[in-house]
Amino acid sequence: MSADFPAQTELLEEILRLQSPDSGTQWLAGGAGPSEFDSPGFAAYLLSERGLISGNPEDIHYTLPNVLSAIHTPENGDVVFDKGGYAMFYFQDPYTREDFVIGMTTFGIVAMKYDFAPMIGVGDVKYP
Repeated sequence: MSADFPAQTELLEEILRLQSPDSGTQWLAGGAGPSEFDSPGFAAYLLSERGLISGNPEDIHYTLPNVLSAIHTPENGDVVFDKGGYAMFYFQDPYTREDFVIGMTTFGIVAMKYDFAPMIGVGDVKYP
C-alpha cells in the first residue's frame, strides 16, 4: 500500500502508533485530542494534525461530514460515517483486497469490517 498511497500509509502507521498502550490514547465522549477522543474527534484530530483539513478539531469534529466532500465509494484513507456516530478511516488490504475501517471506539482504537454498521456517508480526504 505504501507505494501507491504513501500519505495514507503514514496515517495508518500513526493510528497504529496511537493504538499502543504506551501512547495514553483513550476514549472520551466529546474528546477531540490530543490523547482523549471520541470517534469523530479522533478522525478530525488526525486529519487536522496532518494538514488535510483546516480548523480546530474541537470545533469541527461533529460537523466532519460537512467538512469533507461526500463521495459514494471510499478509497484508502477516506472517512466512513455510520449511523452509530462513528467516523472511521477506510482501508483496503493490498493482499487480500478485504475492506476494513479503523478508528476510535468506546473500546479504544480498533479495526473492523467495513460493513460493521449501517453507513450513512463517506467523506473524501484529499491526500497530497
